[in-house]
Formats: sequence, C-alpha cells, structure tokens
Amino acid sequence: MKGGFSAEEEQLVYGDRLLSNLQIIIIAFLTGIACLIFAAIAGTALFLVPTGPAAPPAEAAAVAVLPATAVVTPLSAATPVATATPAPAFTATPLPQPTAIPTKVVVTTVQPTPTPTRANCINTISGFETSGMITSAEVQDYLRTTLPAGHLENCRVIRYINKPGGVHGQGMAGNFVPGYREINIYTTGEYESATTILDTVIHELGHNVHNNIRLYNYDLDVAWATLYRDSQQDGTFVSDYAGVSKFEDFAESYMAYVRYARILQAVSPPKYEFMRQNVFDGREY
Repeated sequence: MKGGFSAEEEQLVYGDRLLSNLQIIIIAFLTGIACLIFAAIAGTALFLVPTGPAAPPAEAAAVAVLPATAVVTPLSAATPVATATPAPAFTATPLPQPTAIPTKVVVTTVQPTPTPTRANCINTISGFETSGMITSAEVQDYLRTTLPAGHLENCRVIRYINKPGGVHGQGMAGNFVPGYREINIYTTGEYESATTILDTVIHELGHNVHNNIRLYNYDLDVAWATLYRDSQQDGTFVSDYAGVSKFEDFAESYMAYVRYARILQAVSPPKYEFMRQNVFDGREY
C-alpha cells in the first residue's frame, strides 16, 4: 500500500488511468484520419469549382428568372391580393389622310311617284263644232267656270255625235255609260240650241256625280233615295222625266240646281238643300 492506498485500490486507480490513456490514443488516431479525409475532400473541391466570377446566391438566382416587370411582394393577411388588370387593346393609329380637294356637291332629290288620280274629262271634250251651235272650247270654258272640278272626276270623255241617238226605238239627247265613264251628246234636230246642248251636258254630268256618290258615299246615296220616295208620294219632281227613277231624278234635279235653281227651290226645297249642302258645298247659282 503506497500513499495510503491498499494494493487493490491502487491497481484500480491505475487501471482507470491506463484505460483513459488508451482512449486518448484512439481519439488522436481517429482525428488524424479525419484530417486526412477532409484534406482530400478539400483538394477535390478545388479542382471541381470553375474559375471566374462567383456564382450568385441561391436567392438571387431565383429572382433573376422572374419577368422584369414582376414584383415579388410577400403576402400577408393585411394585404389584399391584387386583381390582374388585362392589358389595353391595341389601337392602331390611323395614317394621315390626304387633304380633300373641295368640290361642289350636287344633291338630287328623287320626286315621289305621283299617286294615280281619277280621270277628269275637262280636257277631253270634242265634236261640238259639228253641232253648229256651240264649240268644244265653249263647252269646256262653261264647265270649268261653272261646276266644281271634282264633278268631272271619273269621267273620261264628253263627245258630241252629230246624229240622232236612240235606244229601244226611243230618241235621246244624250247618255252616260257607267262602264266606260263616257258621256255622249246627240243631235236633236230642230229642237237643238246651245242652251239645250248645255242642259243635256249638265244632266249627263249629274249622272256622273251620282255614280261617284254611290261609289264613295253610300249613306248620301241612301238619303237621296229617301227624297226620291217622298217625291213619289207627293209628286214633287222637277220634271216628268225625273219621276222615271232615282237616277233620273238626281240628274234632272242636279241640272235644275245649276241651270234653273229657282224652279228646283220652288218645286222641292228638300232636294234643293240636299244639292246645296251635300253636292255643291254651299255654292249657289
């Protein structure tokens, strides 16, 4: 026992020291090997790294691949996500146009097609010179200055035929042909004069006016038929011939209103008023 330790205790203490020295040797050996390995790795890396400018950091390289107009902004709860705005549509700038040479502009107005009008026989009067009593021009002038223009509408022609007229063995001074809208005046021989010729012309034009009423104003035609029936009861006809039918009554009353107004007014005041108000629009003779 040395230094106060027994032989067993001293052996245990030195034995621990021996084990500690062994550990130191192993560690030193391993450290040396590690140094050699590190030196080898460092040398290899030296040959692998290319010469020249240093590579940018990883973060910088990541930013470099983004488009130049992109802005990287960290998202947060307080920052709303911006909505992408589409790029404005491309608008081509118009090329400058050459300066226009001033010219005179001529505007042509297309006239509308005139609406077809009814025939009017004021300009189709013929043959009266052969009567030796009156000319066609005189008949035309009389009708133009005496009758309303509308009374000659739907009449195609007024002609004088220098021969006696007749139908079914009866003589006649004139006739109105509704199908052809023609008026024919015939010679009456010794009884003929300018007055009788004009009386006949006005009578036949009365048939034309009555026919227009029947075509375009049914109610007025019914009113005239009522006056005709009244005259059948009381005999108020302006002439014997007027009693033949409502058509001849109208034509005779029409002629009397223009040529012999006082006689019609005296014989049948209702027919005179009918003519004045409904046929001649207040015009009196």
